[in-house]
Amino acid sequence: MPISIMKKLLSQIKPSPINEEIYSSTDLTDLELSLRELGQLEPIVINSKGNIISGHRRFFSMTRLGWKQCEVRIQDYENETVALIQHNNHRTKSVTDINNEFRILEKEYKKRLGGRGSRTDIKKGQKKFKTMNEVSKTIGVGTTKLKQIKSIYNYEPDLLIKIDKGEISVPKAYQYIQKTYMNRGEPKDKTSKKNHLVKYLKKENPSVDELTSALKDVYPYSLLKFPKVGKSFEELNEKRDELVNHMNFLKKLDEKEIVIYKKLKEIENSKFNQNDLDNISKNIFHFTDLNNHNKTIKELKNIKPTLHLVKDNMNEFNILRILIHSMEWSSNPGRNLKYIVKDSKTDKYLGVITLGSDVMSLKCRDDYIGWNKESKIEKKRLNNTCIASTIVPVQPFGYNFLLGKLIACLCSSEQIRNDWEVRYGDVLVGITTTSLYGSYSMYNSIPMWKKLGKSNGKIVLKPDNDKYLFWNNWVKENYKEEYFHATHSTGPKQNVINLIFRKLGIKSGRYENEHQKGVYFLNLYENTREYLRGEIGEKDLIISDKISGGIDNILDWWIPKVEKRYNNLEESKSLQIESLWYENINSAKVESWLRSRGLDISINQTYV
Repeated sequence: MPISIMKKLLSQIKPSPINEEIYSSTDLTDLELSLRELGQLEPIVINSKGNIISGHRRFFSMTRLGWKQCEVRIQDYENETVALIQHNNHRTKSVTDINNEFRILEKEYKKRLGGRGSRTDIKKGQKKFKTMNEVSKTIGVGTTKLKQIKSIYNYEPDLLIKIDKGEISVPKAYQYIQKTYMNRGEPKDKTSKKNHLVKYLKKENPSVDELTSALKDVYPYSLLKFPKVGKSFEELNEKRDELVNHMNFLKKLDEKEIVIYKKLKEIENSKFNQNDLDNISKNIFHFTDLNNHNKTIKELKNIKPTLHLVKDNMNEFNILRILIHSMEWSSNPGRNLKYIVKDSKTDKYLGVITLGSDVMSLKCRDDYIGWNKESKIEKKRLNNTCIASTIVPVQPFGYNFLLGKLIACLCSSEQIRNDWEVRYGDVLVGITTTSLYGSYSMYNSIPMWKKLGKSNGKIVLKPDNDKYLFWNNWVKENYKEEYFHATHSTGPKQNVINLIFRKLGIKSGRYENEHQKGVYFLNLYENTREYLRGEIGEKDLIISDKISGGIDNILDWWIPKVEKRYNNLEESKSLQIESLWYENINSAKVESWLRSRGLDISINQTYV
């Protein structure tokens, strides 16, 4: 049956009985508040019989609010129990919820196998279907944790309640179960393993360095010796559990939720002076009266943007960059130019730009340029390009008047080309940038920015700074050579995160972000690509016609587009009035927002 979206009376749809069997009830206050203020943002998923597959919390909230109808998406599934649990994959669940999901999915998957735990009819070369692995994928919880929860439930199910109350963690409860119920044969097993290891060591006689190196490469033995960190094995294991729990939390968030969460943490870690905040906030450009059409157009045509290179005092730049943009920012190693964009007539802030060392490998960009390792690395032509990692306008100017497009065009300015050459000694011939979300971007329809395609690489989610820095220092002290290699190769932060995960026995693949971004390139010269391929020299470069006209050309292109945009927003009464200024964001607001999206999460709690 094809998927369709329509309006339905609440009386025509009904909750799934299995939902109540699996999931404990949660507070609906934030969701009800969101429904009152924002309306229904996502349809409830039901089958053709009217049974809810996804959206039980929304249904109960709407019922309590007295709604009569709602928007639904009708879709039938081969197995509705599995579908219901899959739809709840990103929901914050208690350990009891996870155990209930596991027990029910285990039954559903074993039905496929005729009661077995794995299929025996798989041909050679095919992957085996194992119930535990499939349940783990569906729920989004690792097999090790599932096995621990299963053992706890089998021996002392009341411990699950204590875990949900925060009285004990899953690992501690499992250790208790092991010690109390599961270690009857331990002395014999331990002796056998020890004798086997002793025989191996006597036969092979590895050096102390070889043995130590091998142990340090395998978790949990990699945690055994850390004199410079000053932490015991138990303390480090707890730190590892905290990291895994934190990564599981991040994995539950979608791309936009991660952006807001990271912004919250960035604001919490910023210690700005209130007077500085107030002064900068007051100096953001605003039109006098957006409802006065003629006056607004006149002010618009008087805009004269200028670039101010940040040299010593970073405070002004940091406040602007952090508080006007939703994306978290951290400076990468290597080259960096930072600019504050102002209107020369009023001296008011328009936005910020940051340019840095270009990324080593980006397939669609590399295919477009056509360069090879010799030209990119050996001839160092990568130093003749940079990446625009930040192009941010102030709001609501950005939304109402396409200010982001104007600032993106300013990257082509002669000042930036000169500043790059003066500071780094290399001519700048091209600039790379990527969109924030997907392929829809403010860079689309800008003549000088060419869309090349999408990024296709996967990156591992970055932990919060407190956790990242602890383990960064740990690998730095204990794995010096590998740390040096990681930090002196392309993508140093990703390299370090992968190194940390490998040493701790954490599968980085579970925490990869597959979000694709649009990739764009700005040719500053007509023959930029020929230069980057090493086919011509610097003296042969010809400035691009799109670039040579400077700011006057940019404004001639931009102003007509902006007038049309302003007219459309004015007619539809869609003009934005409020500034985007993140000073007052806090964990309570972010938690409320996440709960309105179906994630009942406490940001500052430690997840078991």
